[in-house]
Amino acid sequence: MPLSNEQRAHDLTIAALSFLLDSNSLVKENDDGDYHIDIYKEYKSLYEDTLKSINKDF
Repeated sequence: MPLSNEQRAHDLTIAALSFLLDSNSLVKENDDGDYHIDIYKEYKSLYEDTLKSINKDF
């Protein structure tokens, strides 16, 4: 069974998030010096952008 565009976007998003987390690109320092990552916010944003790109090609 072929993958849907949504499944493709999800898979690519998870791979990209893993890479970005390993490279600390998503880590943000709060005003109090603590570090925070809103992983759902990052996932949602990246997923939406990825899905738009995939929909152009498939």
